[in-house]
Amino acid sequence: MIGNVVVLLGAPGAGKGTQAQILAERLGLAHVATGDLFRAAARDGTPLGVTAKGYMDRGELVPDSVTIEMLFERLAKPDAAKGILLDGFPRNTAQAEVLDKALLERGGKVDVAPYIRVPEADLVARLGGRWICRAQGHPYHEQSKKPLVQGVCDVDGSELYQRTDDQPATVQARLRQQLGALDQVVGYYGGSWRRSTATSRSTASRTASWRPSPPRPAGRTDIEMATVVRRSREEIDLMRRAGRIVAEVLAAVEEAIKPGVTTAGLDAVAESHIRKAGARPSFKGYRGFPACICVSIDSEVVHGIPGKRVIEEGQVISIDAGAIWRGYHGDGARTFYVGTPPKDVDRLIRTTRLALMAGIAAAVPGNHIEDVSGAVEDVAVEGECGIVRPYVGHGIGTRMHEDLQIPNYRTGNRGIELVPGVCMAIEPMLTLGSADVETLGDGWTVVTADHSLAAHFEHTIAVTDNGPEILTTV
Repeated sequence: MIGNVVVLLGAPGAGKGTQAQILAERLGLAHVATGDLFRAAARDGTPLGVTAKGYMDRGELVPDSVTIEMLFERLAKPDAAKGILLDGFPRNTAQAEVLDKALLERGGKVDVAPYIRVPEADLVARLGGRWICRAQGHPYHEQSKKPLVQGVCDVDGSELYQRTDDQPATVQARLRQQLGALDQVVGYYGGSWRRSTATSRSTASRTASWRPSPPRPAGRTDIEMATVVRRSREEIDLMRRAGRIVAEVLAAVEEAIKPGVTTAGLDAVAESHIRKAGARPSFKGYRGFPACICVSIDSEVVHGIPGKRVIEEGQVISIDAGAIWRGYHGDGARTFYVGTPPKDVDRLIRTTRLALMAGIAAAVPGNHIEDVSGAVEDVAVEGECGIVRPYVGHGIGTRMHEDLQIPNYRTGNRGIELVPGVCMAIEPMLTLGSADVETLGDGWTVVTADHSLAAHFEHTIAVTDNGPEILTTV
């Protein structure tokens, strides 16, 4: 039997680890942190530890299947009978489903799930302020450990630099994916389940007085292999309708793209079509985004906000659109050129579209996510285009962004096996120069760091017994 169970939720940089230690001690619970599990298993050389260490050494996330097996082993230890505090798990709703089932088998349940909510800007500042000494690797931070002379190492006087993974744009992109998954977990533990939006200073005191909540019903039946949602024919029919609306919107916007038209005018065309079709825009209001479509121009990769800007001859225009039909989403993107494109721009647009189609062609039953990613990467490399790495494809269905991620490059991790019913949005974003990106001051618009041109194509697809079916088509 397992005692009371607390799941502590919070984004990276929210101070969750410190609060978890305080809470566990105050409540008399065993503190179970997934990071500690990985390190202990790797140190002890257990079979699971060796597997996890391989992923960590490559800088990759440990797969859910390995994490869950480690967690099950930990739940079997005697101190878990007094109750546990989980820190770092679950990270997504699929893991929450599996956790429910594991606890139910052991006579337990999650009693409370406090959430440490920290503003995104603060998280980016904490996680995106790290600088490294180029000569010997001495670390600095813009908030907690500034050098005496800006950009110069205190120890050896060498230049300080910031790795791509530590740059605010990369951190913000990664955080938004993590926050999206976290929001879904918070929603999963909603309803009669208590949630806390405390700051890191007050979480321990607020949670120490918690009362157990009613048990949640056993997990839904649409989760397979812990991370795969398989949609029924009826669900895919609804997504096909949402996708058709998206395709119609993209066609209508393409027709409206002319010199002199404002990007707000393009957004109005899109919203009018979506509303008249009886659907709702996926993007408007999503995490505060103010428009129905993203309009990204020239060096803007994605998430451009429509406004007063006027379309001009010779511009590269990327349009990203989404629609909700009876609770199901469609998501698609295309890139256009105003006029006749030069050879290099034509190569960029053509390569990005072909990379998308290659990825779709690889989405057949029996293949894995890595097969899709590799197909996209091969076309991009052959076309001599940069591959934007922080932004990837995603699962889609009743939410615009579901847990599944589809990188546009090989990661060394095969990922889940594709089976009929899996739905996803594949979306390569390529450039004519460097693949490095940064986010503008509006908090949304992502641009190439070297100001090179970018292109973006996307389709929502369903994996079927007969191969991939494109849902965002007329």
